[in-house]
Amino acid sequence: MEVGREFIRTRSDHFICYKNWHVAEVDGTSSAGLNCYVLPKETKNNYNGDGIDVTRNLNELKTLGAGTWYVAAASVFPEFRNLGIGESILTKAGQLACDRGISVMTLLVGSFNGGAQRLYSKLGFVEWDRRPFTPFPGSDPEGYWILMRRQLA
Repeated sequence: MEVGREFIRTRSDHFICYKNWHVAEVDGTSSAGLNCYVLPKETKNNYNGDGIDVTRNLNELKTLGAGTWYVAAASVFPEFRNLGIGESILTKAGQLACDRGISVMTLLVGSFNGGAQRLYSKLGFVEWDRRPFTPFPGSDPEGYWILMRRQLA
């Protein structure tokens, strides 16, 4: 947590920097966050302490989407869900891609997140590829990482 927080605060050259985040508000209250950027050609794998590479399959999918506009995070606080905010922030992501001349938007979703998959499909995302999800203590259950893409106008 602390490493991520430090990157957000201080690493202006990194995709996770606060400058690359968009926050949605409802009546002055933060309701959702969006982080998106162009996927680089190469994605480094991250290994946890016991040597199990829990990100290998995830990063293989990211490499497949190299050069696309990647939605790294599109999250709505639970109390603001089902109000159209998720659709709004993903529309914003598409606008940001088009502003940069990028015509394909991608994102990853876990097979265990049916609600998000339904929203993405409704918005025109289709499955591109999938890889097994490697569970680790405290993670989601076994399943798949699903790479979805959407062709933009």
